Amino acid sequence: MDELEVGRDRLKPIGAWVGEKIGRLKPNGQLRGYSPLSRMIELEGLYIGISGKARLWKVLKATVGSRLPETDFAALGERADRQRTEVEELQTKAAPLAFGSEKTTSRGLQ
Repeated sequence: MDELEVGRDRLKPIGAWVGEKIGRLKPNGQLRGYSPLSRMIELEGLYIGISGKARLWKVLKATVGSRLPETDFAALGERADRQRTEVEELQTKAAPLAFGSEKTTSRGLQ
């Protein structure tokens, strides 16, 4: 961000923190503790974030890639694609637990 002379917004991290705390107030079928549906919501949030990041690397490569030759935007995009695949696999494992279509433990999803 410094190299591109893009300013940092000091309010965004505070807003994210507040949003996280508010998100914990959602009804999840549990008064205390963790719900399997919460895991699905969190994984979906990760997937959306990773997809946005993957798109960002493509846009940055096309627009400022020549000004930042030391940054390997293609490698960053490939890493985001791998992360997205990993989250998809976790979603596949978490869905039966969240939606009650299978009686299993949550081992391996913690």
